Amino acid sequence: MTLVLDVLRRLADGESVTIESLPPDREITFSEAADILNLAHRHFANLMEHGRLALPRCGDEYRVRLIDVLRYKAAQHVRQELALQVLADEAQKHDLGY
Repeated sequence: MTLVLDVLRRLADGESVTIESLPPDREITFSEAADILNLAHRHFANLMEHGRLALPRCGDEYRVRLIDVLRYKAAQHVRQELALQVLADEAQKHDLGY
């Protein structure tokens, strides 16, 4: 349901949306992974260097499994939602109008 709402939001904002079915074990490039995560390449490189995602080398370029990128993205979303809930709970506790 979240995906559908995200697509509808983007369309309402005038953005174009492409939906594509990809096998989850497909390997994608460094640049594609950074784009999926909506991260600057330097920040994505830092994630790789700190072992947050596996980054095997394939010839002259790095590749990462799509499923690993999607799992990381989902985990980040959960962490962000939890952090926002903690902030909202604190605001309510202190009667800040949230």
